[in-house]
Amino acid sequence: MNILQGTTACGLFGLATLWGAETGCAIRACDDLSDVRQLAVFDLSCAPTDLTTVDVSVPCAAADASTDPSNYVRGNQIWISSGVSGTCHVALTFATGFTYSADVTFTATTDSCGTTDVRATQTVFAVDNPSSTCPDGGELPPGD
Repeated sequence: MNILQGTTACGLFGLATLWGAETGCAIRACDDLSDVRQLAVFDLSCAPTDLTTVDVSVPCAAADASTDPSNYVRGNQIWISSGVSGTCHVALTFATGFTYSADVTFTATTDSCGTTDVRATQTVFAVDNPSSTCPDGGELPPGD
């Protein structure tokens, strides 16, 4: 009897890995329990900034349709994702009046395992916000 017969690959993920067994799609599906999303990352020149709003259109809009930057900002990056294919418009507004906008296109593909991946076709956007948008003069913290 095959070791995987009558059981789920999820239950044997550790054993399959330990023995080096190849179980194909079942391991991937168990290893990745949520749909994979490739983010669009907006790189800011500094952190923190005086960013006041992040406006995103459908399909990227957050469930609460919030423009609060804290929903999107991680250090000196703004992370935008989508659960479905489509193009969304992203507009960043800073207290100094500086604005940046770009369109982000997401595409969905389904692999042979049935897992749907939604990915940004362009993953990095350099915002190059001026140092006037940075309270500390535009320096990134050490390690960023």
